Amino acid sequence: MLSGISTGSGTGSQTGSGTGSQTGSGTGSDNIVAATGMVAYAGLLPSPLITQALLDNRSKLVLGAPGLPAATPFAAPGTDSDLPKWDHEVRFLMCVSQFFEGLDFAFSSGTATITHTSGAHKIIVRAPPQITQADVQHVLDEAVNRQDRFSEILAQVAVPISFYASVLNLSPERHKQVFELIDVVLRIGKVCVFRLKHHFNCARPADLSPAVQPMLATPGHGSFPSGHSTETRFLTEILKHVLEQLARTHPSCARAPSVTLTCDLLDKLADRIGRNRVVAGLHFKFDHDEGAKLGDDLAKHFKARVSSTTAPANLLGWLVNRSVQQLKD
Repeated sequence: MLSGISTGSGTGSQTGSGTGSQTGSGTGSDNIVAATGMVAYAGLLPSPLITQALLDNRSKLVLGAPGLPAATPFAAPGTDSDLPKWDHEVRFLMCVSQFFEGLDFAFSSGTATITHTSGAHKIIVRAPPQITQADVQHVLDEAVNRQDRFSEILAQVAVPISFYASVLNLSPERHKQVFELIDVVLRIGKVCVFRLKHHFNCARPADLSPAVQPMLATPGHGSFPSGHSTETRFLTEILKHVLEQLARTHPSCARAPSVTLTCDLLDKLADRIGRNRVVAGLHFKFDHDEGAKLGDDLAKHFKARVSSTTAPANLLGWLVNRSVQQLKD
């Protein structure tokens, strides 16, 4: 299961593993923010000195200042044009909420169904009837690839943002909404897959054979379906959608000629990340296969929400469109 990522603005763009580590742009603007005390003013670091200085400064500035301004009308309801002024976390929560509006999760023995109240979308996930010796043997056979994939497997425990950024040549400063989109998609995938993992309650390979001896500590949740496979396939399909929209609407931009190749590489990346979890001894092949299928289905629902939601603000559509624009520039 992938850890969360954070992308922020206001005090410098940040991307992190969700465990407290952060990597920033390292630009001069970051140094200015630190030197001027804006980190403390933003509430990111306590500073009694800055707080007292602000209090003293205000008391002198407002002495004898004019009274209250005239009454102003209450603001109109928020629309897409208001979204850029909100914090990343606000947009993030609004987008995740919009995706789940109208979705219903239903469970029966061996099956999970995700449906939309409109009846337009239905996702059905079925667990295999049993875990066979062949399933366990496949995990044992894949162990021969551990040495070759050692660094990848360890690096992909957390969000594989570096792998996607490498394929797409992403920059925290230039592609802020692309990072937000990645954040939203991965969180949606995580919420969905945890519901299913709890329901199916599937044993891990190491639970069934001591010969598996996984490279990593077995996560504290069920094996089926694979979270890495679900989330990376979901993310790949949404990024491909963004790129295809880019090629269609901006055919003369620098990225357009390589969109087909980029999409192919994203497909291979998602499959490799998911399969690496089988190599590591954490998942069965059917975990990966069904997780990838679930990711595909979630992406179809996501794209349907992007095209169908219009009021009061198409949050998911706004995020996709901003991502297209940023990849164009």
